Amino acid sequence: IDSVAKLKPMSDGFRGTILFKKGTYRISSPLRIMTSGIILRGEGDSKEGTILLATAPQKYSLIEVGVEGVPQIQKKTIRQITD
Repeated sequence: IDSVAKLKPMSDGFRGTILFKKGTYRISSPLRIMTSGIILRGEGDSKEGTILLATAPQKYSLIEVGVEGVPQIQKKTIRQITD
C-alpha cells in the first residue's frame, strides 16, 4: 500500500491496484489506505478465493480508508440544505 501511495496519480486520480491472489491472508493490524487512487482487489468471493482474516485478539477495522491529520472544511464547498 505504501509503495502504491508514493506513485504519482494519473490524470484521472488513479494510482494503482493491489491484487490479493487467492488464499488466506492473516492480518494482525489494520490495512491503512491514507492516499486516494488506490484499489484493493481479491480473486473470487468464496472459500477458494481471497480471504482477509483479522488475527489480533482485540476488535478492530481490518481496512481503514481516510486521510492523515485532522479533516479540514473547505469553505467554498459549504452548501445550505433546504429540503
